[in-house]
Amino acid sequence: MFFHYCTYYDEIEVSHSPWNDYVIIHFEQPDAKFGFKTMDCKVPNYQISNVIGFSDEEIAKLIQFSKNNIALIIEGAKAGGIENA
Repeated sequence: MFFHYCTYYDEIEVSHSPWNDYVIIHFEQPDAKFGFKTMDCKVPNYQISNVIGFSDEEIAKLIQFSKNNIALIIEGAKAGGIENA
């Protein structure tokens, strides 16, 4: 189960897993070629996985977004979603 966090620039949907000693931040963006571009970022170590379609530059921006928002995302993950934080 993932909780919606926000819609980032260019229609990128950001969601996250519940807290389990880590959080997986999932990014998804509609794309004509792939259907959806996707990427997962496991924090706190910022391990990237399941990348489909995002460029290296986009991946770097999404990692930076994760770092800039990690406190709120972890708070939301521990509370069962940002609406409950």
